[in-house]
Amino acid sequence: MALLTLNGVPVECEASEWESVTLGEVTRSFNGWPRDTGRVKKKDVRCTTGLLSLEAAEAVRGLVEGAGHVLSFESATGSLYTSRELAPLSAAGAARSTEGARHGLACLTVAAGATLSWATGVQGYEDGHGTLLAWVREGPGVWKHVVATARSGAVYTNGVRTAPSGGYAFGRVQAGVLELGDVSAQGVPTAFDDVVALPYTVPSAWVPHLYAWHAARAWAPLPYVVAQGPRFPAAGLQVLGRAGAARTAPLLTTVGESFDFTLHGT
Repeated sequence: MALLTLNGVPVECEASEWESVTLGEVTRSFNGWPRDTGRVKKKDVRCTTGLLSLEAAEAVRGLVEGAGHVLSFESATGSLYTSRELAPLSAAGAARSTEGARHGLACLTVAAGATLSWATGVQGYEDGHGTLLAWVREGPGVWKHVVATARSGAVYTNGVRTAPSGGYAFGRVQAGVLELGDVSAQGVPTAFDDVVALPYTVPSAWVPHLYAWHAARAWAPLPYVVAQGPRFPAAGLQVLGRAGAARTAPLLTTVGESFDFTLHGT
């Protein structure tokens, strides 16, 4: 049994411990009597990863720290703002729709030939490649889940790899920019819901877990992630993660990394 899963992805951990955090403090009054002002308790969990390849360590670090942006399109006044309050570079040809959303009450419709973009930045990831996860409806079709990685151009539809290279025609995350719509000039109107833009490449082994998670529930507003495991409530706990310094160890022909991280419970 995995000690920890984050947004449905099992995270390899060698050990974990948790600490109760009380909002308040124990102090002494003027007469010397101790006084407890704590009323609310939270939980922080500290974990240590196993030895990971450098590429896997980058992805796990991004997952832990909630790197990236989410677009849920739920807000009637700020539907095009990401979970980190980033506005699009343009909004021509796009409209919020409250009909037939995949998650929640609303989705985004983009006219044929139109595209939207957000300068999401790479947030410290050097190669500039990213991953798009989204529910997409192409033309009059049905909703399908798409995972598209910029580094290899691989595309996964409903958890299954459908294109080995070439990318996705209606969305991408590359060089710090998220684009949605008719990216490849196909002349097809599109609809999007619960879009997730990650500044790192998702390992192929994660894709089935991500699809199952995203099919069952909307994504948490990054940088927050949902942690599950023996030490967490059955429905999971929304947390804010912070990764520590990495330790490097030699492998047969390369090196690997392990690191500690802390999940601050909300």
